[in-house]
Amino acid sequence: MNFKDKISRYFSYGELVLYRKDNNPSRGELVKLTQLCNNFLDHVRDVFGKTIVTSGYRNKKYNKAAGSRDTSQHMKGEAVDIYISNIDMRIVFLYIYENMDYDQLIFENVNGKIWIHVSWKLKGNRKSTLTYRDNEYKKYSGGLI
Repeated sequence: MNFKDKISRYFSYGELVLYRKDNNPSRGELVKLTQLCNNFLDHVRDVFGKTIVTSGYRNKKYNKAAGSRDTSQHMKGEAVDIYISNIDMRIVFLYIYENMDYDQLIFENVNGKIWIHVSWKLKGNRKSTLTYRDNEYKKYSGGLI
């Protein structure tokens, strides 16, 4: 695929592989990425506007460089990290939490840098919701972040 090829209404292949030529998903992983975009990310962009994928599909090399586990859903084409400028990311997190289906949703704050990790599967979404701050994951069950 070419980086400019659309895999959903709004998202290009390049956005999901972070424009890395050596970061190519398998056919099955690409199907999952396409499903993630069509069933989740496009809706987020409809509601909030320009949604930036800061981390999408990661092969083993990039997953290791990111310091992530071998079980990362990024390696399966089921997860992305997103950021939307000019909006409080807590609003985006709460919207997803209250209105959308997801497998895992994490509000991440690392040294003041904030993003949302979200994974989505065609079947069997767990609705696991966490926050991550100060090197600690905590279960989120509603209220202030």
